Amino acid sequence: MSYKKFRESDAPYYDTIEGKMSRTDVIKKLESFLTEKLGEGQDFFDQYKVREV
Repeated sequence: MSYKKFRESDAPYYDTIEGKMSRTDVIKKLESFLTEKLGEGQDFFDQYKVREV
């Protein structure tokens, strides 16, 4: 599944290599993956000052 398709999806659960995961858990895994690949201090949301409006 592409990231774009995931973003557009409304499904509450997803099948992964680790089994069934909630959308929240998939996002947490993505965050962990990006931190591992990019390193700490490369947080997109901090860098782009993303906030709720």
